[in-house]
Amino acid sequence: MNTNTSPLITFCIPHFNNPNLLQRCLDSLKSNLINFEIVIVDDCSETNNYVPVQSIVDGWDQSPIRLFRNIRNRGVSFTKNRCYWHARAQWCCFLDCDDYFVSGGVDMLAEYLIGQDNPIHLFHCWNDPSFHVNEAQTFSLRHYASKGTGGEALTVIDKSACDIHPYFSSLRGYEGLGLIRLADRIDCPIVLGNITPRYYSDASNIRLSTGQGFRSRTGKLALGHFILVSKYGRYLTLCRKLKLSLLTAYYILMHFGWRLRSIYRL
Repeated sequence: MNTNTSPLITFCIPHFNNPNLLQRCLDSLKSNLINFEIVIVDDCSETNNYVPVQSIVDGWDQSPIRLFRNIRNRGVSFTKNRCYWHARAQWCCFLDCDDYFVSGGVDMLAEYLIGQDNPIHLFHCWNDPSFHVNEAQTFSLRHYASKGTGGEALTVIDKSACDIHPYFSSLRGYEGLGLIRLADRIDCPIVLGNITPRYYSDASNIRLSTGQGFRSRTGKLALGHFILVSKYGRYLTLCRKLKLSLLTAYYILMHFGWRLRSIYRL
């Protein structure tokens, strides 16, 4: 790999209490074609889970890698934004620490990105074959806001074209809303690429798909739905706006219901 040129890609990796999975993620990031860098932000992991992360970084010698740590737990959106702030490459690839690239995936991604003009690209996962696409698809913001991409997607953003951070830090998730804001701000479509460089994993117990993750984020989900309808409703169908409005009310009731239940148990 040529080490005399600036990195093409920054892999932005948020970490929380998963050093073994982080090691697997890093081991999958290898390239014979391009320079890249890695930025890891630890979201205030417990000490026994942070110490191994520092050791992993200290022992890394394959590409530039930098480690930062939040002084308190801030959630995935803030942590990804902090990775983005520290990124020095043109392209920022957001990779969860429990996910990992297929063999040759970094070079596959680099070959795809070189020469691309659109600043926002999404890629489906290797282990989700029902959503693979043979040709890249360009989605209008109206299409993306109403229908999404149909499955889990790896996000890659051209930082040189984007003057704001990509996610709503306060929402601790709801990353699609951040992309809608970003695409609206820079007036661009969202491209679904025709490569599948990543394996998706749900090994972390803090994901929204777990019961614990869902219960803890109902208030944030309600706020996210409200922002989407109130600020970006022009991109939504009437049916979609109605559904999101009903979900907002439902999540608010669930949020306060669980809080009252917790108080009652005390």
